[in-house]
Amino acid sequence: MDIEVTRSEGALCHRCGRPLLALLDVPHSFRREDGVEVRGRRRVGLCANCDRHDTAGQGLIAFFTVNTGIADNQVGEVADLVAEWIARLPPPPDLSDMVEPDEENWRQNGA
Repeated sequence: MDIEVTRSEGALCHRCGRPLLALLDVPHSFRREDGVEVRGRRRVGLCANCDRHDTAGQGLIAFFTVNTGIADNQVGEVADLVAEWIARLPPPPDLSDMVEPDEENWRQNGA
């Protein structure tokens, strides 16, 4: 799984409005009713305030509170912390009802 982790650089938490510690670009997918898999990515913010009670997030919060970046010798440690945290994230919202189901119409008439 290809996950990009970056410092938030001033991004604010959508839940509490405080600065985020990090942003994670996480792949996700869902299967439409016709069986086609739709793949995408979503950005997830790590907030010291909102995620502090999540045991899976506490390690990442501690890491980014102490470290300003990820050194080469820390990649494995951070990867384990990230994997633990994203495994417990809620799924992305189901937006399938917002997508035009008639793909042929889209192809013929454009978006």
